[in-house]
Amino acid sequence: MSDINWGLIRSGSTFEHLICALIRLEDHEARLYVRPGKDFAQDARSGDGLTIYQMKFHQNESTSSAIKDAKNEATKIAKYQSTPGPAQEVWRGVQKWILISNVAFNPTDELKWNKEVKPEFDKLGLTATYWEKSVIETKLLKYPDLKQAYFGGETRVFLGIAEAREQVQLQEFSHPHALDTCYQGREKELEQYKNFLLNDSKKILVVHGAGGIGKTRFLLEGAETQALPDDWEILWANVATMMTNPSWFMGLIPERPTLLLIDDPDDAEVLKKLVEQISVGRAKTWKVAIAVRSPNDPVLKYLQKKRTGQIVEQLPLEPLETNAAVAFCQELLEFGVLQEQTADWKTQSATWIAQHYDRYPLWMAIAVKLLESKGNLETMPQEADGLASEYLEEILTQQQNIPREQVFNLLRWTALFNTVNREDAAVIEWLRAKVGCRNPTELQRYFDSLITRKVIFERGAGNRLLKIKPDVLADYIAILYEL
Repeated sequence: MSDINWGLIRSGSTFEHLICALIRLEDHEARLYVRPGKDFAQDARSGDGLTIYQMKFHQNESTSSAIKDAKNEATKIAKYQSTPGPAQEVWRGVQKWILISNVAFNPTDELKWNKEVKPEFDKLGLTATYWEKSVIETKLLKYPDLKQAYFGGETRVFLGIAEAREQVQLQEFSHPHALDTCYQGREKELEQYKNFLLNDSKKILVVHGAGGIGKTRFLLEGAETQALPDDWEILWANVATMMTNPSWFMGLIPERPTLLLIDDPDDAEVLKKLVEQISVGRAKTWKVAIAVRSPNDPVLKYLQKKRTGQIVEQLPLEPLETNAAVAFCQELLEFGVLQEQTADWKTQSATWIAQHYDRYPLWMAIAVKLLESKGNLETMPQEADGLASEYLEEILTQQQNIPREQVFNLLRWTALFNTVNREDAAVIEWLRAKVGCRNPTELQRYFDSLITRKVIFERGAGNRLLKIKPDVLADYIAILYEL
């Protein structure tokens, strides 16, 4: 009986990243195409170009769904093969097609595959096979580090780009569609991102800017548009997990150019090992893009030291230009209840928001969300502090099962700590007394309520680290109450 718990793979993006890592270990030269946009029914291609891999995650683990998917893919491929143009070219020379799914095939399913799927691909000149659950498990036996990373029950050190975007989307509080808008107004910065990737002498790109200016999305968009098309592997770091796992670099594939994304690290400790690995260690083919909040950030100051400064490049982000800011707001207005308003009204509202909230994407997204509830501009706050005040008031009001003063105190002291370790008994006891809870269990219930409300977020191994997001809200609370 297998010791692999497939219940730990909860989404298609996680499954795809697992399979991509497995394919790359099997074939260092393989090309992976799991990214936004269409790649003509190819999720990955072998290094010799003869084999195409197609990944399908089935939440219900239904073999009938997997076989149906295979037949649908055959129909698509037939169209690509017969239509002159790019699609036809990418399928030229392919000999084998492999469906990779998390289902378990039995002998009856195999007979059905041979009867219904294989003939359809034979007509296309392709041999159709599959990796089902037992095949994947057998392959994982060769790579215990990979198996441990996904099925060891611990928070993984690295996420794939699709998983990272999914995680950021889940944490998005400002507007549910903020990440769905077209990326606007960063052409020059993206060009610098590209040049950094091409520059062999630079290893670390430090993106800095004020809270709310869009650093996290810039990391993602830059990786997807500038690195993925050139076959870089993209990894998103869980920094807190890297700090507790000193051998995180042991499972790396040195031959693979990799871009590591690090969003707002708390301190420079993890970077010491990282600099060592990208300088002379196993990760020497890697580059790193890091987002920090300020040119005075201690992480950036560490990277500017003489020993590392020569491999570091800085990229400051400024507020969006007016045209890009207005376009961002206009697109957001098309997602919600205000989409029925006239085009002139939406243009005027978008322009007003861009002018009043400093052209910062986060504040503009919050403003659009607030406008959706208010319905008009007359009662909107005139500046970003007013938005933060209204949002804080909404938080305090909505925690109906917790006394308002205790919610207020918990947010105050969490902002002071910056990051709270819920496994640190001394800190939890200190907070319990300050907040006025009867016991640590009650305090944890308060935290859980704010986590559900997407005010406090969990991260690190075992989700033990708690932090107010966005940082600009924590800053507002700290400044407001002079912590």
